[in-house]
Amino acid sequence: MFDVSLISFSPTGSTFRVAQTIANEWGKRHQHIDLTLSNLTQTVCQSPLAVIAMPVYAGRVPTVAIERLREISSRGAKAVTVVVYGNRAYEDALLELNDEVEDLGFEIVGSAAIVAQHSVVSALANGRPNEADNESIRHFAHSVVTKLSQNEKASISVPGNRPYREGMKAPLTPMVTEQCLGCRACVTQCPTQAISMIDPKVTDLSKCILCMRCVVTCPMRARVLPEPFMEVMQLKLSAFVSVHRENEFFI
Repeated sequence: MFDVSLISFSPTGSTFRVAQTIANEWGKRHQHIDLTLSNLTQTVCQSPLAVIAMPVYAGRVPTVAIERLREISSRGAKAVTVVVYGNRAYEDALLELNDEVEDLGFEIVGSAAIVAQHSVVSALANGRPNEADNESIRHFAHSVVTKLSQNEKASISVPGNRPYREGMKAPLTPMVTEQCLGCRACVTQCPTQAISMIDPKVTDLSKCILCMRCVVTCPMRARVLPEPFMEVMQLKLSAFVSVHRENEFFI
């Protein structure tokens, strides 16, 4: 059993849950460095082994997540890197994450690309990760332990291209319905501080990354995506609804 540092950027919680499934197989004492909000309280990896997990947005890791990750001191720890995506493709995200993690001085001992329910079009990978997924994730965690016990030094090679594909720019922001009570829960939970404290119905498009955190954390369900946009997204991603992507593991 290991002490584990769990480092994640997880606006809707799915990425954190995947990372936690891995970490729970290694030990019960977890340091959690949450990169989701801007007020980082811990910037030093205190464990010899870390799980570093990020969501995939349009084939890339969110820029704000990478910027906050760069504030972390690795202290030479080993790391398992994980990207979580919504059943379309993860493209350059895992390669990008691995490049950044290695630059910080971590030694990567395993990587994974995990399918989870899409945060915008919920029909994609609906209900995933399911128990079969979690079983494969746990098996991967045990394989990492075996590798560590045998002191293997095999390098990790993952798919992707350099230069990375162009990152996503949010085309719009969630809209606010009349159910809004002005409680400002969305303001305090926004990873990029895009929502106005003075008027929470105002969101700065230049800061918004369409991470859906404000939508899932609003107690009144008063923040939604415009229906025309949802129709376009559902049409664009409809071909992937019936596709069953397998999780991918690299060790």
